[in-house]
Amino acid sequence: MKRFFLRAALKSLGVALFIIILIRINWGDLLRALFQSEGGNIFYLLFSLAFVVPLLYVKSFRWRLIQKDLGIQISQRDSLRYYIIGLFAGAATPGQLGDFIKTVYLHKKGYPGGSAFFGVLYDRIYDVMALAFVLFFGLALLSETETVLPVIYITAAVILVFLVFFLGARKFRKFITIDLFKHVLPYGIKRQLKKFKIDADVDKYQLRRSTLFLSFLLTLAAYGIVFYRYYLLLLTINLQPPFAVWFGGIALASFVTLIPISISGVGTRDAVLIGVFGTVGIEPEKAVAFSLLILLLMLFNGIIGLVFWMKNPLIPKKNVPL
Repeated sequence: MKRFFLRAALKSLGVALFIIILIRINWGDLLRALFQSEGGNIFYLLFSLAFVVPLLYVKSFRWRLIQKDLGIQISQRDSLRYYIIGLFAGAATPGQLGDFIKTVYLHKKGYPGGSAFFGVLYDRIYDVMALAFVLFFGLALLSETETVLPVIYITAAVILVFLVFFLGARKFRKFITIDLFKHVLPYGIKRQLKKFKIDADVDKYQLRRSTLFLSFLLTLAAYGIVFYRYYLLLLTINLQPPFAVWFGGIALASFVTLIPISISGVGTRDAVLIGVFGTVGIEPEKAVAFSLLILLLMLFNGIIGLVFWMKNPLIPKKNVPL
């Protein structure tokens, strides 16, 4: 019972922070920023929403390549469907960890649970490593010093070392995939993973070099689409901060949303954007307006996943372990 209340308290921190922000800002200025931005254009918002299509195809194709190396042969259509359902589960859970529900879906369809788990895990690792690189690059730009290139080189080196150890060192791979993740996954999914006995065959879940390289390129393409969608949101409300500010702010805000103290980054993302955008004189109301548009984007992605889940309930809704 204590653990339940502790988790509930942690999940509510972001919401509490968001309420505090809403109390302190001017609602009139917020509404004007959202609906009366001079030079803004609703079509930018529509374009941003539409770019979810190529984003989903790129990311689901990457996941399919990874699953193929692990012995799971699924069609691009099924890969896209499961990935979209994972979006809904991820948007509804702290740190987007509900995305691991794809593991349970694949297992229920008869695929090996260990391979399904590692396929999702590798997919997430690519996203987290790319986000780490983007984060350090964004922070380097925000620092406005001559250390930008060294920071990028150091970050790239750290990511490369991580990959080498992850692929070559069994104990390190076991620590990341078994010992570390069991502390952050939602309880329902952890309960399912116990049935897979994934710690017994850690060594067999390997990816080919060609898959590693192609997945890296697809990750770059996916993040390019993501940041372009965010840029279109800025244009929607006629907000054009310097590149270093909006890029660094979005990178930092995206990283913060992975911390499991909020749902879909509510509150935490707003606080980060207010702080970063405020360094160039952008009012908190405009920063919150931009954050709300990002939330709208996430909700749109999640609604698509919900529709697919309702039409294709591979697991009965009452039993989905979230």
